[in-house]
Amino acid sequence: ISWDAGQYEDPVVRAAIEKLLSRPLTADRATQIALLNNRELQAIYANLGIAQANLVQTELWRNPVLNGAVTFPLAGGSPDYSFDLALRFIDILYIPLRRSVAESQLEETKLQVAAEVMRVAGQAYSAFIDYLTEQQRAAVLTEAVKAAAAVAESGRALRQAGNISEYDLQAEIAQQVQVAAELARAQISAAQARERVNQLLGLTGLQTQWRSANRLPAMAAKDPPTADMERKAIEASVDLAAFRQQIITTGRRYRVVDITSLVPQLDLGGEVARPV
Repeated sequence: ISWDAGQYEDPVVRAAIEKLLSRPLTADRATQIALLNNRELQAIYANLGIAQANLVQTELWRNPVLNGAVTFPLAGGSPDYSFDLALRFIDILYIPLRRSVAESQLEETKLQVAAEVMRVAGQAYSAFIDYLTEQQRAAVLTEAVKAAAAVAESGRALRQAGNISEYDLQAEIAQQVQVAAELARAQISAAQARERVNQLLGLTGLQTQWRSANRLPAMAAKDPPTADMERKAIEASVDLAAFRQQIITTGRRYRVVDITSLVPQLDLGGEVARPV
């Protein structure tokens, strides 16, 4: 995956996408392009930057308060200057607590982004398989239309010779029309499936003129093991891991609230004045 944030490495990523599009697409190549170019996925990467910035912010001190005053004596003479600097000292003690919350939020964001990456990859792979399926169905129906047209043409010749009835001829013509209608629906479905692939891959303009491998991936030799499948799915679920981290973040945040509500505010500073 790559975050297109206007950095120096982004042209390299775009060149990799163009290279993938220059060859007939397979399901794996389409998934790779989606991970590099999907617009929604690129947008959600910004959440990582925000969470990282929040973590850095928690480790910084609050800005001190600086006051100054200039007074002019009524009897004349030089003005008096006074300055005072105040720093909310208790905020420094809160830094570890705020950092623990921000660290948990960053981990939560990482899991959410990982779940989105897996979702986009799965959708892109499935959408490309659907497109290949519809394309192959349209190819089969194209041959069926040719066969039905040949049968209908043969039926007309047989009808002229009086070897079949008018009913049989019309039945063959109806079959030809029905197969042609199924082909038209399959072509529409294939076009819609292709547009869905373009959307998930983030392709526009000339990029949408890609070619496909025109064949479905080979079936697995055997089914995957099903023992403890539910338990393994729960343990490997990124969504559940994100929810668990969200609970941890909430707990840490309320712990900070409880502590700050019990500890009084404490300001630390000094004042400098030049007497008359």
